[in-house]
Amino acid sequence: MELEKNLPQTLVRVMSNSLELSTYDEWRTSNGAVSISSSLATSATYDAQRSLWHRAGSQKDFEGAINDYFQHTKYEVNSKWSTWEGVLEQLDSATTIYDQKTRGNPARAMMRKGQALSRDLILLLEALPNDNGLGLLKGGLLVIFHAVKRRSEACEKVFHCFRLVPEMISRVHKLEGLFHRDKGVKARVDDFYSSLTTSIPRLIRILNRNETENRVVRVGKLLLGDQVKDVNACIEPVTEALEKLDECVRSLERYRDAQTARKIDNIQSSQSFVRSNVSELRKEQKDGFNEVIEAIREEHAAIREPQLKELADKAALMILNNLYQMGAERYRPKDLNDGGTIRHAPREAFPTLPRAQTAKLRGSSAMQSTLGDLLEALGGKSVCLESEKDHAEIIRKCHQFSDKALRQAAFLKSTPRFHRWLSGTAPEVLLVDGHDTRGRISAMSVFCAMLVQALWKIQEQHATPQAQSFVLFFTCGAHMEPEDILAGPCGIVRSLIGQLLVSWPTRGPDLSFTDDVDSLLFAVQENSIDALCYLFQELLRQLPPESMVYCVIDGVSMYETSYLNRKDDMDSLVEVFRDLTSVFPIHEAPGPVIKVLLASADKSTDVYRLLPSENRVDLRAQNQVSSTPTERSLLGDIQRTLQPEG
Repeated sequence: MELEKNLPQTLVRVMSNSLELSTYDEWRTSNGAVSISSSLATSATYDAQRSLWHRAGSQKDFEGAINDYFQHTKYEVNSKWSTWEGVLEQLDSATTIYDQKTRGNPARAMMRKGQALSRDLILLLEALPNDNGLGLLKGGLLVIFHAVKRRSEACEKVFHCFRLVPEMISRVHKLEGLFHRDKGVKARVDDFYSSLTTSIPRLIRILNRNETENRVVRVGKLLLGDQVKDVNACIEPVTEALEKLDECVRSLERYRDAQTARKIDNIQSSQSFVRSNVSELRKEQKDGFNEVIEAIREEHAAIREPQLKELADKAALMILNNLYQMGAERYRPKDLNDGGTIRHAPREAFPTLPRAQTAKLRGSSAMQSTLGDLLEALGGKSVCLESEKDHAEIIRKCHQFSDKALRQAAFLKSTPRFHRWLSGTAPEVLLVDGHDTRGRISAMSVFCAMLVQALWKIQEQHATPQAQSFVLFFTCGAHMEPEDILAGPCGIVRSLIGQLLVSWPTRGPDLSFTDDVDSLLFAVQENSIDALCYLFQELLRQLPPESMVYCVIDGVSMYETSYLNRKDDMDSLVEVFRDLTSVFPIHEAPGPVIKVLLASADKSTDVYRLLPSENRVDLRAQNQVSSTPTERSLLGDIQRTLQPEG
């Protein structure tokens, strides 16, 4: 930064060229130059150190004073190449000598700064370039501080006045750098240096005169105060120049503060204006957006209105068709006619909650909501009716099996254990192993479907509200895929619960048996076997004690696998069936009679070990009926077995 303010060295060399100087000096005193400005003819000499013209005699006077001092003092120094370090060394030396001689005097002790002043100023003063015309000032100050050590009264006065001059020069130089573009500061700085240049030679002569005069003359001048007056007269221009510089700087600072304040006010006003404009713009944009959005909504409503009406009509028709299909699926053909076709049984009502229960649920929105949530957790009404679709599919595949397979499966109806299970009044679980080829749909599946169809037929013809029966059917072979919601033992219980809800009697189920219905429904939805079995048991306990519940499950051996933990879930389900067929008679608790038939086309492994021998039936190859069964004959035999006597 300091070097940037100096003139280029090439320009300095050109300006210091003797030929250039003589030519310019001759021209500025000519008539042509005077006609431009009379100040050009001012008496001045060129200072090569500062690259400036100055009043004639000032530099020579300065150098003469320094040389005159050295003639009377054994001290060698080149004023042109003096350094600030040398000046401060003399200042420290003078301060040390002065302090030693004035120790104990508080007034003089206040002037001490010692080496701390040198360390602080040396870095600042050495930043001043040697070629900026200040070498002469350095030499003058060096002489003054050297002379102070000689201890005269005038020297003490000069020392008091000039010990702060290096600090002043450093401060002035910094101010000049801060305000280098201001001409007023530049003029005050020049005045300061000029006053120093003028004062230092006079002070040196005062000091030199003191050294050459005898002691009596010096004491007389000291008593009369001549030295103090002379020193004050020398120092006063320097002090005034510095004060003017300070005042100029303060004025500039006040001006800058005022300008800064005005700029801040302008910025704040601009900010307020911008904020106001931004707020208005935002409001306009918001209003515009609202208008656009409102127009879009109106246009969308106009477009969507006929579409919504059309969708509502389609939804109404879909509900109507689905409801009709649900009713038709519930009352599928329960018998076969002579020609082998399906004979339709009369239908009394649609497969939904009874009318009385529906009316009751309308009066209780909470219960209606809970039943809806339960059906949704189970998988919807389609899950509840899936067993009827599976049943119809098995009936259609009856002719695909051999006579031998059908005769072996039909042998079950002639066994005493099956007769006891079918016609007895006690709850019981029965496992049937067909010992035949495996397959998703087998001859045993056909027998189970015929059994269920016969039970449905008997239920329609002879059931009374006081002794109602429920027939629940599930075939494992139709639900083997992992993504099927009815796959696995959890799917068995899910389907049985759905069929039970669809066939519920006049009074709706009470779901208040648990304090946390939401947690139970969540567990059901998450396929928890424990939650599903718990819900199934609680619903069964709410049925009338006179009721009979048949659970026919075909293909149980297909779920005896560790895949997706189905083996453990199947074991848990069989344990529940065992409890349901034994807990009511033992505890004499109210509840329906539960009859569970677990059928397997080949041979079960895990379920076989969970049931006693009196609850198992094995159908071997040699166990066959005498004639090949037909759909009609199988249904007739089962109906005769279930037909009440008399």
